[in-house]
Amino acid sequence: MNARGEAVDVSPSVPLGIGPLLATFDATGFGMQDPRDLAVRAEALGFDHVWVGDHLSFRDRPWLESTLALTAIGTATSRVGLGFSVLLPALRPYSWAAKQIATLQHLFGNRFLLGIGVGGEEPAEWKAAGVPRGERGERTDALLTALPQLLSGQAVTIDGPGGTEIPPLLPAVGVPPVWVGGRSDAALQRTVRFGDVWLGAFVDPPGVATSIARLRELSDEAG
Repeated sequence: MNARGEAVDVSPSVPLGIGPLLATFDATGFGMQDPRDLAVRAEALGFDHVWVGDHLSFRDRPWLESTLALTAIGTATSRVGLGFSVLLPALRPYSWAAKQIATLQHLFGNRFLLGIGVGGEEPAEWKAAGVPRGERGERTDALLTALPQLLSGQAVTIDGPGGTEIPPLLPAVGVPPVWVGGRSDAALQRTVRFGDVWLGAFVDPPGVATSIARLRELSDEAG
């Protein structure tokens, strides 16, 4: 089942392919190259999509705000898919996370790929965001549960931690493909419950095989 409550198999509507994670952060300490230039080059080389990471603060490295970076990349390109690898919606209030997702879907339509994860590697950014780090999984699930209604412009009451009543967020848009990231069993369960695709980062080949077997088991259990 995906976020819309539909049975899902791999089909052309789920845009699989090959694409690089762009350097919207300084991973090496030698500075950042403009991610717009990198995206234009990736598109010219025929890659299927490009991806950006999402952190508020990470180990004292420069890091661009992901939704603004992805918007700039989208306006600099015309064909390549635009994905989060991954967005950490729990760093944000539910309403703002949904508004950012809806805006990107409105601007870029079927180019937009919504990768979502829970993060947690950097405790300081959760403290800075005012979000208890231990609530990030529950907050992510609460947003994913409400996301189809939020994007369709319905008023929604969020029941998760920090939940609130959210008025209609307009314009209404469709739900983009949801790529659920993570290596834990909780992430795999989240994929089966909400996702169209599992986005497994930092997993070696044996880990991929183990995770695929577990995803099949969970999918069978869920029908």
